[in-house]
Amino acid sequence: MSKHCESNGESYWQHMRFALGLAWDLWKMSVSMVVHAIVPDWERFDDRIMPFLNETKKTLMVRQMAALHSRLMEKALEKVEQAKDDEPSNGSSNGDGSNGHF
Repeated sequence: MSKHCESNGESYWQHMRFALGLAWDLWKMSVSMVVHAIVPDWERFDDRIMPFLNETKKTLMVRQMAALHSRLMEKALEKVEQAKDDEPSNGSSNGDGSNGHF
């Protein structure tokens, strides 16, 4: 699996599905924009452009937030595991009669 897919918390196939789906949506939007350039007063396209752009932006932001959440959770779990490894074993003492816990 590629590092890029891992960093986004996806398998290769999940990433491919997302990327190809986005490419298909952008292609449809490109065709719409060409028609809009030729026939700017055709309202059918005006009503589709902004909702599509807003939805695409939302999709990309949610995806970025999910990837960030995945990386943060991974780091947090690593720190928890490291803290467990650094803890004294059961029954050990810090020399003051306590075991290091509250």
